[in-house]
Amino acid sequence: PQGIYKRLDIRFKTSDDMTGVTLLVNGNYTYSGGGSVPVRFEIEDTQSFEDRAEEDNGQDIVLDKEIYSPAKIILDPSYWFEPVPVSSFEDADLTDIGGVNTLLINKDVNEDIYNLVLDRVDEAIVITFNY
Repeated sequence: PQGIYKRLDIRFKTSDDMTGVTLLVNGNYTYSGGGSVPVRFEIEDTQSFEDRAEEDNGQDIVLDKEIYSPAKIILDPSYWFEPVPVSSFEDADLTDIGGVNTLLINKDVNEDIYNLVLDRVDEAIVITFNY
């Protein structure tokens, strides 16, 4: 509702009306012996997020139907992957995606990495207003 807030508790989730990937993170992994491969982390299930939003410059959050008040949501995939041992990446199965060997991570492929990362996906989120 409209008003002036010091902070807002915000909850959101990926769509549960979709089939297929609801959250996708792309990156690269560089092997300890050299060479690199693309990484594709996929979540197909509904994922919920919750965080306390604050105004970016420390002032109040003003919500007014006449004033545009964008919120910026920042996820931190680097944090998600921190507990994954290097050996898991080094030994991960590669999947051909469009003719490119890719380190695919989802609930069916490289499940050990997926489960470690999934446990942290709803952590390390920042929501700011008036950025």
